[in-house]
Amino acid sequence: MKCLGILGEELRNMDIKAEFENWTGKIPDSYWVYTYVESENIYETGCKSGILILDGFARKDISLLEAEKEKIIKKFIDFRKTVGNTTVYLGSADGQIISNSQDQEIKRIQINIDFKEWEVLA
Repeated sequence: MKCLGILGEELRNMDIKAEFENWTGKIPDSYWVYTYVESENIYETGCKSGILILDGFARKDISLLEAEKEKIIKKFIDFRKTVGNTTVYLGSADGQIISNSQDQEIKRIQINIDFKEWEVLA
């Protein structure tokens, strides 16, 4: 899915540390891991839709995650980009703090972003 690559590229352009599915490097002060839930895939129109789920983690202070959350939501509240024969729309972003009963030291915020992706079929 092109929207995953576009999301990752845009987050890196915003200097937000993020990786798809799980973090693989040295753990920074804050980082984001993203995945998706695909809810619709209509072959006839070349349209996929669903939700991108970003989970942010920090050990020190949740205010760093809050600042990044606000930047992410502002960027993707109404975002469109075309790459090759695919157009991606990201919008309706919202975020929330997720309590962690297993490790109170780890802070977590989740952001949900609706996506639609259209591919021109040849």
